[in-house]
This record gives sequence, C-alpha cells and structure tokens, in this order.
Amino acid sequence: MKINCKYSGVVFEVREFGNFGKRHSLIGVHPIFDLPNEILLHQLPQWAAGNLDVTERKLLFVALLASMKDSKGEYLIHFKHPALPADGIVQNYMERLFKWVAWYTDVRNPQLQVPYFKITKENSDLTNVKVWLDCWEEAKAEFERGSAANYQARKLRAKQDAVEKVLTHATKSKSDYRVIAKWAMEAAAVPMMLRETWTKLFLLEGFDVLTADTIQLRRMLTHFEHNLDALEQHKFAYAVLSRVRFLAEKNQKGIAFGIGAITNEDGTAIDFLAAEKDSFKFVEDEIETKNKAITISSAPRQEPKQKDYPNLPSYLKAKAAYFLWKKQNQEELAAKEEANKQLAFSLTSEEEVAAEVIDDENQIIQEILNA
Repeated sequence: MKINCKYSGVVFEVREFGNFGKRHSLIGVHPIFDLPNEILLHQLPQWAAGNLDVTERKLLFVALLASMKDSKGEYLIHFKHPALPADGIVQNYMERLFKWVAWYTDVRNPQLQVPYFKITKENSDLTNVKVWLDCWEEAKAEFERGSAANYQARKLRAKQDAVEKVLTHATKSKSDYRVIAKWAMEAAAVPMMLRETWTKLFLLEGFDVLTADTIQLRRMLTHFEHNLDALEQHKFAYAVLSRVRFLAEKNQKGIAFGIGAITNEDGTAIDFLAAEKDSFKFVEDEIETKNKAITISSAPRQEPKQKDYPNLPSYLKAKAAYFLWKKQNQEELAAKEEANKQLAFSLTSEEEVAAEVIDDENQIIQEILNA
C-alpha cells in the first residue's frame, strides 16, 4: 500500500492491504511525525556525518518543523499544504533548525513569545524558512535578555553546548572534508555539471592547491558566499567558506604561502585576493615580485632532506624555495653566458675590422711605391 504523507509529500509503502494503493489515493502521515523531538534531535550526528539520504533529510527537516509546540500545546507550524523543500534548502538550514529546536524544546515558558507560521501551496518550497528562523532567533535573544529568564537560560546552555560539540567535531576533522564538501554542493545547490570538479578542488592538498584553476576557485568561493547561510555561528557553512577562502588564498600566494607576512612599503598588509569588481583579474605583479624575493632569500642553498625538518609541510616549503632559488641561479648563469658570447662576438668583430683597415693601408702604400 502506498501512502502520500500529508506533511512532507513523501510517498511510502506499508505491506498490509497492499491492493488498497492500486485503487485508492491514500493520504496519511509518515511515522517520523509521531516521534518526539527529543528523538529527532538524536539524529544530528547522523546528519552531520552525511549518513542520511535526500528523502531522509527532507523527512527529518519537516518533522523538526512540525514537532514544535508552545507552552499551551499549540504547534508553531500549521500545515495547509505538504512542505516540499529542495534539498539545498534542507541542507542549508538544517543546522540552524537543529539548534533552534534543541533550545525551544526545553523552554516551554509562557513568557517566551514566538511567531506562528503556516505552510501553504504558495510557500510550500520553504524558501522563506530563513525568515522564520530569523524571527524565532530574535525572540530567543529577547527572551534571554530578560532578567526572569537568566536562570533558565543558564540551564539550557548545557544542551546548546552539546549540540555545538557535535557540529564542531564534524567540521574540524580533515577526515570529514568529503562530508563537508558533499554538504556544500547540496546546500548551495551547485549545478550537477560542476559538483565533481568543485569537490576535487575542495579536497586539494599540498602543491596541488598551487596549480589549481584560479578562476574555478574564485567562482566556487563566490557561489558559496552568495548561497550559504554563512554566519560564523553556523558551523557547516562557516567551515566551507573558511576552507575555500584558504584554498583561494594559498593558490594566489603561491609557494610563498605561510613563509611570512608580506607588506607594502608603507607597512600595510597586501591584499592577496584584491580583485576587480565582477571579474576574476587579480593584482599580481608587485605581489609576485615580493613573494619571489622573500622565498629566494629564505631558501636553503642545498637540496633539503626530509629528515632535517620537523614535518612534511615545512620540508615541502623549503624544497619549493630551493628549486626556485636554483632556477633563478640557472637563469642568471645562462644570462651571463649569453652576455659573454655577445661580448666575445663584439671583440672578434672589432679585431676583424682593424685587420681589414691595416690591409687597406698596406695596399695603398704598395700602390704608391710602385708608381
């Protein structure tokens, strides 16, 4: 039997009376909507680890919205139509919704005044869920500023800290970059044709970052900045933007990245990501010259050995600087050899001219004598 969930629009099956679904259009409620939000909130680690598929994420998101009741038992969300959010909306705002529901679940204080919303056919895509969250969070801030709420606010902090710990763990470990990259592509609604390329860029390490496509990195950063709910307190979005900005900066600075601060003559910091508005052209010439000079001046004069360095990054940085210094020396040597060749050619030419002049003079003298 197939049942269409009246809250989420998700079609699911039950085995009993299977023939009913063939002759009747059945509307019901998915079992997830019967779970208390305490159990729904326990799914945070599963979501943060990327273990939920698209349908599961949607069901969880809508179920969290549907789970909230005020102190009088009235729901904050009234369904006049199934909620039909795109996966990008779900992924982008799941973290904020988790945090809000975790806080609101334990309050149930009549002094807390929050707005109520309806899901209708016109807003069923939930593109305005950001506005709802903004309103709820503003009500939360107002409530916590009140003196009567101080004691309760302190009690709620432990639960908020637990949520933050899960999210921080999920976004700090490099082993989770693939999870974060997958979340970013979904939350920012990256076009399918770009997802594989941008995921590879997101996962780049070491020298591969230096040779990456600068324009694609900048396009990726611009897209995420425009499409992620990227306030600093939103761990996933902030982790994505921090990562891509790091890649763009490292790609732009080149091998001088991390060697030391580069400043202008007046002591002000150089903006390595300075770009013309609405373009991908960078101010590079002066920066590259200073980067190169600093890198070469700090380079070892013998090829580095990994055993002499405390870690791989410092060894690779020293090796890159050494090869740049070696390349410059080779270029200077080649230039000197070319200059010597030109000088030798010039001297040879002068000697030949002088010899020709002497021959001409001797010939004239001989002609005079013969006359």
